[in-house]
Amino acid sequence: MITFSFPIQNGEVFDLSNYAVIDPQGQLYSSEFLPLSVWPNGSLKWVRCNFILPQNADIKRAFIKSAPEFHSNNCILPKVEKRETAQEVTFSLDNRLFSFSKTTLMCHEIPFTPFFCDSDLVHWDAVVTSLTTKQTSFIAEAEYSGKLDSSSGNFLNFVCRFFINFIENIVKVEFVIHNPKPMVHHQGKWDLGNENSVLFSELSLNLENITDSKLTLNDLPDKTLTGDFSLYQASSGGDNWQSDSHVNSQNENVLPFRGYKLNAIDSIDGLRAEPTLSAKHNANPLAVRVEQFWQNFPKKLELNNERLTIGLFPKSEHGLHELQPGEKKTHVIHFDLTPCQAAPNAKKTEIAVCQSYLINSAVIQNLGSEHDQELQNIIKLGLNGEDNFFAKREVIDEYGWRNFGELFADHEAAEFDGNDEMISHYNNQYDPLLGFLKQYLLTGNKQWLELANDLTQHVKDIDIYQTELDKPEYNNGLFWHTDHYVPAKTSSHRTYSKLQQSDVYEDHAGGGGPGGQHCYTSGLMLHYFLTGDETSKQSVIKLTDWIGNFYDGTGTVGELLISIKNKALPGYKNKLTGQYPLDRGTGHFIVALLDSYELTGAQSYLDKASLVIKNTASPSEDLSLRELDNIEASWFYTVYLQAVIRYLEIKRSIGQFDESFAYSDSLLAHFAQWMLENEQPYLNTPEKLEYPNHTWVAQDLRKANILYTASELCMDNDVSLKLFEKAEYFYHYVHNELKNEPTNTYTRILVLLMQNVGARSRYFLNKNLNKAMNIEHSKQKYLYASSSNNHVATFLATLAKTSLKKEVQWLATRNAKFKKLAERLN
Repeated sequence: MITFSFPIQNGEVFDLSNYAVIDPQGQLYSSEFLPLSVWPNGSLKWVRCNFILPQNADIKRAFIKSAPEFHSNNCILPKVEKRETAQEVTFSLDNRLFSFSKTTLMCHEIPFTPFFCDSDLVHWDAVVTSLTTKQTSFIAEAEYSGKLDSSSGNFLNFVCRFFINFIENIVKVEFVIHNPKPMVHHQGKWDLGNENSVLFSELSLNLENITDSKLTLNDLPDKTLTGDFSLYQASSGGDNWQSDSHVNSQNENVLPFRGYKLNAIDSIDGLRAEPTLSAKHNANPLAVRVEQFWQNFPKKLELNNERLTIGLFPKSEHGLHELQPGEKKTHVIHFDLTPCQAAPNAKKTEIAVCQSYLINSAVIQNLGSEHDQELQNIIKLGLNGEDNFFAKREVIDEYGWRNFGELFADHEAAEFDGNDEMISHYNNQYDPLLGFLKQYLLTGNKQWLELANDLTQHVKDIDIYQTELDKPEYNNGLFWHTDHYVPAKTSSHRTYSKLQQSDVYEDHAGGGGPGGQHCYTSGLMLHYFLTGDETSKQSVIKLTDWIGNFYDGTGTVGELLISIKNKALPGYKNKLTGQYPLDRGTGHFIVALLDSYELTGAQSYLDKASLVIKNTASPSEDLSLRELDNIEASWFYTVYLQAVIRYLEIKRSIGQFDESFAYSDSLLAHFAQWMLENEQPYLNTPEKLEYPNHTWVAQDLRKANILYTASELCMDNDVSLKLFEKAEYFYHYVHNELKNEPTNTYTRILVLLMQNVGARSRYFLNKNLNKAMNIEHSKQKYLYASSSNNHVATFLATLAKTSLKKEVQWLATRNAKFKKLAERLN
């Protein structure tokens, strides 16, 4: 079975019920189309397609076409049937049945049992709290939620998802554990060993009645092992397997040995195991494969007396596992129920949506084309250069269940002069996830998608603070990259450690939690559209709620009083005036709202984005008062303007040419005029920069993007030409400065290029269309959005919307003395 996603232009298709996948010879393939999002007029925007490719099919191209005359006769879809009783849910297709208990975590066809053992070797029970199911014509899904519960009251949350592919008879299982507790804060430090961490010795899945086993390993392709065995992957097997990336709460690396050990009739030591076990379960054929076995070490696969143990967190003599507060981990296991059959072509076939179609559909903003080829040649180094993204993993051994998928922030090492190993984690700064996915769509190279999928899972599990029990401005927020110019130490991926040096650079914070200046949602949004992964969609919505709480608060009097106290501090909204700071955090807030709008279609997100734009800057303000030439303090106004451009693009795509569109259009033109007259490359004035390096050159690409769009929208041909020429100047400056620069493969530089490339191509694609769509109201003048400076009125309005319970709950997240009172009020 082939699965892929594709976008559709606004108004083009409203119903795909009579569509199918067809090859150039007119052969029709059984297909189903699942809408992921729609335009405001109800037409389809993103669609997920599943279709069956026969075993002997050999096609190079296929089309999605309306085929009403063929659909009912020649293209018969299989139908997954669902039956439900008080005790279980059963899915069936032909003679294949899959039954799920409603009270116990069990798929009767693959009846594994989870085994969790804490630090005291006490077994915790898996208690199911809910079972939800859904199905399409080809696939059924079942999701268990529950708790791993101890008798002493401690617990972890778990989610177990089953994805049943009836066409290939494969079941993918995702098993997720989650520590929902909040961090106990120690002056803004986030070290391993926290009081609310959960230490445990083992998490395994056990499957009984396994016989006739055959184990194969990727590095021993000609050798098959039979009988009982124990395979333990203790470390990555790489040259740097003892890297400080793997320190525990005592800042020690206690990994026992390099690679894996296989204990069987003939014991074997190796480096990187990718095992597949073929066997029989209750006399039925079965093959088991743990996804990314060695990459997510430690892992174990053991067969003993017909019991198969899949060690997700295996028991070891070398230390306990620690799940930090607000941390998750997702493990994926594949069960093939027909391994003896010849593998169908669908398992080997790769598919890519036509790149010209993706570009012309214009659904993905700034995807790029041949007009960006100069910068694309630099970006390609991320895969083809000696210091490519896969090679970077090896430098600090960015492997293991907590690290895998993360990017090494190698640019930080350039400024580091300490004696320790420089461990610096990137935590999705500037949205490399979005960059990877755009590169995959533009080039069709699956390696970009591999990087994207690995990073997506890491961000959702590790980089996002998954709790509802901490401060609202922290809950479900994205942790910053680990602190500049110092090793991560025991902060793991959580920025600040008590072991890090203080006063490392100017305005060094040295402590704190998730903040609005570091919020990236667009890659997660695009990942949902390309994969249909619901957890990516929910992550965007939660991040949007979090950054909204960061800037707007939850409406308590306590928040208002703190806002009054901090009103002079940069980076915070002034809740008395309603004014947002002109910085990247506000830009991220706008983008998060726009991403949530694209995912849900809820106009409220778009309206909120408009409000934030209007309460940040004005088309009629005196920009000399902004001190935009103070680079270190104001460079991120460009991030805000790029968010305004994204807003204009969305409004234009859905035909909402209203007052809010005109306001933002005029705002962009106002700032662009200042840029035309004043902006120059950052490195032209290195004395204004704390660290004048080529990251600033990559940041200059933002200026080109803003000026290209301003030129598109400008009605004055002379001014439009000047804006275009200045955009071209910055674009070619960036290319010329970076094409032979030795540091052009640093993570931060490549990520900035991937994030910001594409506006030039969009300019050449859209310039005539956009001028035709521009309207008279773009010439109007606007003032700041009205706001109240009446402190008493603002206080009384806040007081009217709050409650004693709400105030106490807010206080309880900041002071332990209020926790018991909050519990009583609940």
